[in-house]
This record gives sequence, C-alpha cells and structure tokens, in this order.
Amino acid sequence: MASRKLKITLIALVFLVGGITIYLLYNSKPYAHIRRAEATYILSAGNLIADYDKDEALANKKYSESIIEVSGRISEIKKVMEYHVISLYGNETESGIICHMLPEENSKVTRLQKEQQITLKGVCTGYLIDVMMIKCILKD
Repeated sequence: MASRKLKITLIALVFLVGGITIYLLYNSKPYAHIRRAEATYILSAGNLIADYDKDEALANKKYSESIIEVSGRISEIKKVMEYHVISLYGNETESGIICHMLPEENSKVTRLQKEQQITLKGVCTGYLIDVMMIKCILKD
C-alpha cells in the first residue's frame, strides 16, 4: 500500500515539475537576446534585395541566420494569428522583405502606417520570392 502511494506521489511530482518547467520555458522572453545583440549587418531594404538578386548563394552565406538591421518603407502590414507581418518595399524588382514581428511588438506595430519609413532588426532566414526575416523588433 505504501509502495503504491509512493509511486503515485512520484508520478504527480514528475508531472508537476514538468508542467512548471514547460510553463517557464514558454512564458519567458526567449528572444530578449535580439534586443541586446548588435546587428551583424546594417543596410537598406533595397541593398539587401540587390545582394540576393546579384548572388543568392553568396547572400545566403552572408546573411542567413544573422541578426540584421534593415531600413525601408512599409508596403503592407497584416496580422497572422497573434503575429504582425510587415512587408517592406525592395528595389525596382518585384521582391520585398517580409518581416515576422515578435508578439511583444504588437502595440508598436499598430501605430505604424503604410508608406512609413522604419528600421527593424531580426533574423534573416533567406530568400524565396522575398527576403524573409523572423523574430523582428522595431528600432526606435
């Protein structure tokens, strides 16, 4: 009887510790390092796209998974689930930059307007039709 109570107590304890751990992991600020980190590259939206248009493999090697700071004009702002996505105009090509913002930036993003000039910082993930950036924050 005591053995059964001990097993039940141990199982409950494992679930409790696991639940607390998961809660803390998901509710911490996992991307705080992006705010503190210096951008590896600082450039305009047009220059970033031009680098990808010129040599995609070289640009991927240079920018992919790097924290970069990009300045450009907003072409579109939309909300996808709890995230805002800001699109920046590129150069004369049809390409642009798609920036997936961190949820804690929502209140700042709602104050932005189309055609506004902004600077943001985030992680470049590569190039499809547009340059993709994730974990983005607005620079003040």
